Amino acid sequence: MISSTERQLGQRLIDQRLMTVDDLERLAVDSQRTGLSLTHLLIETGRVLSADVLRAVAGELDMGYCELEVGFSPNRTAVELLDRESAERLEALPYDRDNTGRVLVAVADPLNEAKHAEIEASVGT
Repeated sequence: MISSTERQLGQRLIDQRLMTVDDLERLAVDSQRTGLSLTHLLIETGRVLSADVLRAVAGELDMGYCELEVGFSPNRTAVELLDRESAERLEALPYDRDNTGRVLVAVADPLNEAKHAEIEASVGT
């Protein structure tokens, strides 16, 4: 059985027409059989691109999503808000400010509340 959070993620992907209800049900059975998470199975099976899963997770968490790929150029002023050692330890990169002046930070683990609190204290997001 998949968790309610995973079911919400699955429903978001269905709503975005990235998978079907039948896909979700098959993956739920596979998740129960293998013990692997729905997210893992979605990516592992190639059913959905990892970027699509990450966007859907960000949507569930009411967070933004950005891809840090080759050619990405963060705002230097934002980057300098967090020293390199802290950025590596927190797995975080302040990359810009929104139109209200709030610092935008890319994080490796959006569910780690302790890291979020430390980032907020450091950069004032």
